[in-house]
Amino acid sequence: MSRTSVLVLKGGPDAEREVSLRSGGRVAQALRDDGTFDVIELAIDAPTADELAQLQGDVVFPVLHGPWGEGGPLQELLEAAGRPFVGCGLNAARIAMDKAATKTIAARAGVPTPRARVLRRGDELDLEPPVVIKPSNDGSSVDLFVCKDRAELDRALATAFTRRELMLAEEFITGREITVGWLNGRALPIVEIVPADGLYDYEAKYVRKDTRYVLDPELPAGVAE
Repeated sequence: MSRTSVLVLKGGPDAEREVSLRSGGRVAQALRDDGTFDVIELAIDAPTADELAQLQGDVVFPVLHGPWGEGGPLQELLEAAGRPFVGCGLNAARIAMDKAATKTIAARAGVPTPRARVLRRGDELDLEPPVVIKPSNDGSSVDLFVCKDRAELDRALATAFTRRELMLAEEFITGREITVGWLNGRALPIVEIVPADGLYDYEAKYVRKDTRYVLDPELPAGVAE
């Protein structure tokens, strides 16, 4: 019986291409180490549905980051090409990549989130600093700014709108950053993220080596549960 072949896609046209090349390589290596599948690893730009249909592999495992790779366009092309793929479908991808839409759904479900506004160039912001400015539909903390006063806010928006059409402004919340993964119906160990300068931006995630990841950090009673 032949083994299932998995096509791992990485790269893409978005700002997070370099991150995707690294994470895609790690996913491919993990699949090889598992020994269950035949693994094909491919760096792409922005292929068409016809081009995707011609690629090898029984199942596509997209490991792309950013609006094109995670936000719906790739998922739509894979569906159009009739390719089975790992991950959520088109509609879920669109919503999850759109921070404002995700916040709206969270609020409807009773999940508290900071007050926020979606901004276009020239819009007035009615939130007082400190505020966080970030793209409405991108990841990896690309173009992330924490603005402590109006002058910093004006500079951040001027910089951001040279590259972006939409930005999200949120109230800045002081606190610890705790993350818990979820895999196969169970919670993974708790991890606290401690950036050296307090801001977990692109540099802290992928360039500098001074961010600490604390496994099972001390938390107030009852919080971990």
